[in-house]
Amino acid sequence: MYFVHTRRFVLYLWLGAGIAIALLLSSVVAGQCAADSNAPVPQATDLTAMSIEDLMNITVVTSGKKPETIANTAAAVFVITSEDIQRFGYQTLGQAVRRISGFYTETDRYITIIGARGYLPNGDLNRRVLVLVDGHKVNDYLYGQAPVDEDLPVDLQDVDHIEVVKGPGSALWGSEALLCVINCITKTASDIDGLQVRQDLGFRAGQHLSFGRVLPGGLEVSGSISELKSRGEKDIYFMDFDSPETNNGIAEALDGEHVGRGYLNMSYKGIKLVAGNVARVKTLPTAPWSCIFNTPGIDVKDERHYSELSYENPTPYAKDGKLFVRVYHDRYNAISNWNDYVDVEVNNDLVYSRGVDWAKSWGAEARYSLTLSPRVSAILGAEYLNAESQRYIFTVDPYLLRMNQPGKYTLSSYYLQTDWNVTDSLRLVAGTRLDDHSIFGPQWSPRMGLIKKMSPKTTLKLLYGKALRMPSMAEIGTVDNPNKLFPESINTSELVWDQQVGNSGHLVTSLFGYNMFDVIRSGSNRYHIRAKGIETQYDYRLKNGGSGYFGLAMQRSKYVNTTRLLTSSPHTTITWGTSMPTFKGKAFLSPDFQYVSSSRTNMRDTVHPHLIANLTLSSSSLIKNADIILGVTNLFDTTYFANAQPQNVSDLMPQGRRAIQLQFNYHL
Repeated sequence: MYFVHTRRFVLYLWLGAGIAIALLLSSVVAGQCAADSNAPVPQATDLTAMSIEDLMNITVVTSGKKPETIANTAAAVFVITSEDIQRFGYQTLGQAVRRISGFYTETDRYITIIGARGYLPNGDLNRRVLVLVDGHKVNDYLYGQAPVDEDLPVDLQDVDHIEVVKGPGSALWGSEALLCVINCITKTASDIDGLQVRQDLGFRAGQHLSFGRVLPGGLEVSGSISELKSRGEKDIYFMDFDSPETNNGIAEALDGEHVGRGYLNMSYKGIKLVAGNVARVKTLPTAPWSCIFNTPGIDVKDERHYSELSYENPTPYAKDGKLFVRVYHDRYNAISNWNDYVDVEVNNDLVYSRGVDWAKSWGAEARYSLTLSPRVSAILGAEYLNAESQRYIFTVDPYLLRMNQPGKYTLSSYYLQTDWNVTDSLRLVAGTRLDDHSIFGPQWSPRMGLIKKMSPKTTLKLLYGKALRMPSMAEIGTVDNPNKLFPESINTSELVWDQQVGNSGHLVTSLFGYNMFDVIRSGSNRYHIRAKGIETQYDYRLKNGGSGYFGLAMQRSKYVNTTRLLTSSPHTTITWGTSMPTFKGKAFLSPDFQYVSSSRTNMRDTVHPHLIANLTLSSSSLIKNADIILGVTNLFDTTYFANAQPQNVSDLMPQGRRAIQLQFNYHL
């Protein structure tokens, strides 16, 4: 049952063998291509050296499944660069996206959950946020959960930049893309260009090894393996368990985590093979599922794997035509251990139960983009998915099977999007996607955007989109759908003002409103939610190398036909950070802050507002060929809380205390 340790060891062997084979192939190809030493080697785009004006003109691929500049996308799009990740010491995807206005996070001491535009529902598990790695969906096919913590299959050091697309994205990406799409673009072989070794010390201790090389013949090879261990917080106080019988509410040494992670990327002349894996063990101090508080053996062991083989190349059938095809495989495993009660009649020992979950899928996609005329282009595609899953729950000793839920479904999808440059300054984007689910039938997701270039530095966008979320197999239960669930949907309207401020600043302001229908809660499609708000984000880069950001979001979300506000839905969030050169420009000091206003809990208690400060000192030039990052999260050791998830007894969940982290990364 404890497959995580074994599979992690196998993973390391597999990745090590893969890199060794890649190196061997590299040397062979290099030898064969020695005579062709003048062949051009592709160069990576250095985002860290770009001005704001340059960054606005870089191409992003997430919004339209094709390269386009930020100002021309039919969405509010933000880019978090590898420089941002290093300077502000982001350890997880959840930490990184908090810099963007309207995003906030909560942790239940198992996973981090992202809130966006006032929506972070109880028990959400990030089901309404779509996370991609190089365009590959990493939400699992059992719960639909998006990994934004240490369960992400790639280390943030291996990420070149993160593309964050606000608003509905189902017209191209399908289910789960209700609130946003987050795409982690990994570093290419030329970005890494050699061997990098990293040592982590402090709250999280671990090692990271990455490799990348571009050979004259065109073969690109990159990969990494890493391991991370953390004891977590030594003592965590839970006020709901404050009694002598439960150790006065203190959970002792029950917040540990152990993670193994790796990926491999090989490409040659349009053919690309990628694979990633993460295995994690997380102990739970919260006594979820009615466990006995402050007892060992309550943990979750989960693992995610993905692999994909793709081909992309221009075709001779149409001007600027490009064909992309891929086949892929995903697998998710989880083992949960918890205790239910004390069997006094037998031996006064704890009785443990275990849940075993798995989901696996394979799929294929083909899409074709082409230019129909000098002013009209289109992209069309089709995708097929076959997924199956299994859930078991049983008492360990004596063995008693409590749940056996098999699941299986297929999904056939077809999408089309057209771009029409009506004039040199006016662009119309329209698209739709049909998802034909074997359980829920056909579902449509349209989108439309009108983009007006008011001046070289000013763009206005009027956007509308509908997105959907198919109920996960964990929510459905079995293929006969006994609770008669049906898909959730969201209709979003948005007005975006995109403004370049001088040569150093970029301002994006959005007015938005959405209606979310048939929201699933407690096994049924119960709620209709309505929200409206304003978000503004200002990013700047200075000539001396300094940079920073400021984000403000104000919104109001509520259930329709009632004045009751949503849980975990703060009215105001403010985020601010600046990175200042120090030590004569050899290092950067980067403080950042986030303010989150009060919100409601499950029991109609109040989560009080809080302001959290972090501080990071980073350098890439104090030591030759080395990066040093010293970071402190929750600098002032502020005690603050969040709404607890439904599996916990506590109504208020204590959040992370001060943590110190040191990273040393050496380039060989």
